[in-house]
Amino acid sequence: MSNEPCEPGQIGEGDQIDLNGAEAAEGSSQAFIQMHNLQECQPLCQHGVTPRIITGLLMRILSNHFADPRLIMDPDLKKYVWSSDPATSKIRIVPNTRFDPATAGMLPALIVKRGALQSGRKIIGDRMGPADQNARETGTVDYVRLVSGSHRIFCIAETDGEAENVAHEVFHALTFLGPAIVALPYFMDLQVVGLGELGALDGLGNQIGVPVDLTYAYEDAWSIQPLAPRLKTLNIDIT
Repeated sequence: MSNEPCEPGQIGEGDQIDLNGAEAAEGSSQAFIQMHNLQECQPLCQHGVTPRIITGLLMRILSNHFADPRLIMDPDLKKYVWSSDPATSKIRIVPNTRFDPATAGMLPALIVKRGALQSGRKIIGDRMGPADQNARETGTVDYVRLVSGSHRIFCIAETDGEAENVAHEVFHALTFLGPAIVALPYFMDLQVVGLGELGALDGLGNQIGVPVDLTYAYEDAWSIQPLAPRLKTLNIDIT
């Protein structure tokens, strides 16, 4: 970002209205969201949310963001246009399992890594509300648990300052898009919760970069239907 003081409406002002530096529809925040094509992401989750799906979702959103220079808020980063062709792409966006620090090659790069998942109860016994008539007739019981987790995006570049700029871009782009992502019919919550310190990143060959952290929550729901009536009596012949 520029070192010039923030003008009204830019990042850093409490009365921000438009997105800092984005050119989409003359700064329209609605156009900024629409141009990220979040509807493309819905088929990813059609069979349910998994850590792998969330990794793919974040990579798709970041790819869409850097694929269009009009969406890139930092003027110094507009030259880093992403392409699905590694030979022409100016920024690398990959999961951590596909990033080899010894042959990292292209920088800057965004490395997407998932954290641990936690599962907790929403309801005692995980059992949902009163059964409807069909459930009473079939014996079906519905259950639900709350799953929460985190992902970390490592932002690395050739220089310290550029790594800071890339991380700042990712931090704010995902923050701005967070409410629209939660509006997809899969998440109960998704938010950017941290912009880490600049330094050597563990597990990435001590590459210099900045981590950006996200947390999210969604429901795991399922039903159990008995295959036969409950056993009511049991006769045991011990002779």
